Amino acid sequence: MHGKYIIAFCHIPKTAGMSWTRILRGYFGIRHLSVIRRKPPTEYTYEDMKFDLKIFPWIKSLAGHPLRPYIDYKEFSKRLIWYTFLREPWSRFLSQYQHEVEKGKKTESLEEWMEKYDRRNFQVRWIAGKEDLDLAKSILKKFHFVGRQDKYRLSIELLLNLLGLPSSLINYIKSINKMRNTQLRLEIDNNARKIKQKIMRYNELDFELWDWFKFNYWPNQVSRIAENNYNFENYENDVSLKRFKLSLIYSFLMRNVLYKPIVRIHSIFTSF
Repeated sequence: MHGKYIIAFCHIPKTAGMSWTRILRGYFGIRHLSVIRRKPPTEYTYEDMKFDLKIFPWIKSLAGHPLRPYIDYKEFSKRLIWYTFLREPWSRFLSQYQHEVEKGKKTESLEEWMEKYDRRNFQVRWIAGKEDLDLAKSILKKFHFVGRQDKYRLSIELLLNLLGLPSSLINYIKSINKMRNTQLRLEIDNNARKIKQKIMRYNELDFELWDWFKFNYWPNQVSRIAENNYNFENYENDVSLKRFKLSLIYSFLMRNVLYKPIVRIHSIFTSF
């Protein structure tokens, strides 16, 4: 069974996924691949996966925003162990707006931003590919794990236990991509309260998904993991800090020195 499975992280923006991705890179090293978006389309397709796994057949872990669970990955689907993190929609929505103001240099007010850029029901659409709550639930039911951003440490502990990864990896969790402008966040929170009902309607399906997940999916999942240790692969029992840091370097070099140039060259030749 060793080498059969690939863990697949559905990374929804602003759900603390960057911190977890760092753990993946630090543990798996060159066996982890943060996939690259091809244009078009924006999603990571079956053909993309087929090409990448042919070039890098040793991959044990996949992540990256383009990797989406609603895509049919055909013969690879049985190998993929899907998991993700969800976040309470109100805080995730405002965090995304702040990120786009700080990092994306957006200048619109919160209300103008909502009207100009389609960010409604973001988590449902990320999972299902469209605004379909029932489909999003159906897909999540097939996931092996769904964590909670508001119970992040517990979620990491459960996930490590589920995957059979060393529990010591919890010590290497650190905040990444953290918002620093607290004054801006206070202003955003104040403005958001003024249009609370509009934001609630804008994200109605996300709120419904969160309630279902929080009160049904999550407690059942915690009980299930406590009773089972799946241990999909024969992973190492521990990881030293030195090895963790070296694996981060190896992962960085593989992605930027090998993977990105190969994808660019392949895209050039296939575009003709």
